[in-house]
Amino acid sequence: MTSTGATAPGAVVTLVTGDRVLVTKGGAIALPGEDGTTPFTQTRQSGSDLHVCPEGAVAAIAAGRVDEELLAEPQASRSH
Repeated sequence: MTSTGATAPGAVVTLVTGDRVLVTKGGAIALPGEDGTTPFTQTRQSGSDLHVCPEGAVAAIAAGRVDEELLAEPQASRSH
């Protein structure tokens, strides 16, 4: 969704944490979860991949329990 509430073109992707994001050409927008709250996410570009890191995964990545590459979204899914 855009800030005006309109649906933005893109693809909804479920991350390994269960969080869902709308991935577009311009980046990623976190979507509300089942409880109605929207998770805080960090995004960064690495080559043609967009890395979307939800707050709940930061500690696991830092401890080496989760490979950050699991959170990469290839450019191909953002071509919608």
